[in-house]
Amino acid sequence: MKKNINLIGSSLYSIFLAFELSKDKNLKINIYEKTNNFLNAFSSISVGNNLCNPGFHAFEGVRSTKLLNYIKKNFNIKLKKINKSRGIILDKYIIDPRTSIKKWPEQIIKKFNFENKLTKIRPDEIVKKIDKNYIDYLHINLGDNLELENTLQLIYPWFFPNNYRSSLKDEGSIFLDKIRSKKIKHSYFIPTNGLFESLKLNIIKKLKEKNISIFLKKDITLKKEKNLIAYCEKKKLSGLNILTLPIFSIIPIIDGFKLKLPNIKSQKYYTALIKVNKKSVINNYLEMIVSSSKMKGLRRLSNYSLIRGRKDYIFQLEFVENNYFNNVNLQIFSYIEELKKIIILNNKNNKNIKIKLINYKFLRFIFSPKNKDIQKLSKKISSFFKNTSNIILPREITWPINTNKQYFFSKIDTKMIRKSL
Repeated sequence: MKKNINLIGSSLYSIFLAFELSKDKNLKINIYEKTNNFLNAFSSISVGNNLCNPGFHAFEGVRSTKLLNYIKKNFNIKLKKINKSRGIILDKYIIDPRTSIKKWPEQIIKKFNFENKLTKIRPDEIVKKIDKNYIDYLHINLGDNLELENTLQLIYPWFFPNNYRSSLKDEGSIFLDKIRSKKIKHSYFIPTNGLFESLKLNIIKKLKEKNISIFLKKDITLKKEKNLIAYCEKKKLSGLNILTLPIFSIIPIIDGFKLKLPNIKSQKYYTALIKVNKKSVINNYLEMIVSSSKMKGLRRLSNYSLIRGRKDYIFQLEFVENNYFNNVNLQIFSYIEELKKIIILNNKNNKNIKIKLINYKFLRFIFSPKNKDIQKLSKKISSFFKNTSNIILPREITWPINTNKQYFFSKIDTKMIRKSL
């Protein structure tokens, strides 16, 4: 009789685990998802009459070589390559992060005391080693009520000249340094139609071919009895249960969890589509990350038309609702007016730029807990899974992780899970 392996939660990480574990013919793999939407992060949304991803999604070329080969081979997925890179909107300037500090705006260099020398710093060190005024400027622009210690990785080294490097040795930091120093050429891979929904459908098809069962709208509860037991609704789950959920999603499913949760204020995260009347300097990049005092809360601008293979000039915005503006409508129209000024400033030939809003949509709530609260919760959660033989928490996920890391983590964790069988 086959042994049940129950994966709690649907993400690329859990899918990779399921696919690899299914190679053992003595195992029956099941994936349980609380919502009615499997791999929800890849579901398309409608903004106006336009289908789009719920935010910018793409695989980065070179960095994702192993991941891309894996999904092409196992999920029969067709991708297209886009030879564009990432840009920065900083204050009123458009900057290519691959350019040297000599080509950065002199006003920014002098105001925030950038140094023209190779500087290697860990993100958690920048508060002590970088001009405090610049850190405060970037932090405030990202959104309201954001814990500084929890947002440093969104700031550094993204909004710094390319002589500022991360001293971390993880694959993401190494890749970013190579891009910024022009050691490798930046590119992206996306589904041929631009929508990650198509990738999701292929994955579901392949999982079913592997006899991997998917159960939607299932409430999972963990109860401490003689041992820690997993229940699906009121039925005990037999076999080995593997939690692939982030820490904050595990807390609600633990019966009788006794720990006072911190008061974390949520923020609304939106996306919008805007149309520009003609080609401009922002077309030089597939995505642009943003930090501007006049566009507070705006996080990213990406080239929707290029992603979807269209000939017009539509861009997707991602932003957090910000108290600097009276309401969301005013916030978006303030963005539009400021973007027009920025495009004109950074490309003198674009004086007749017109931008109109197509529509916008609420995506989700985001949270910004303190690191000490995250660590406290992680430690408490971990204690629930010590000395248990039927429930495994292979990885304490406390921060959204990109697809490349999900792939690498799954390869490591699959080996660990197999040893526990």
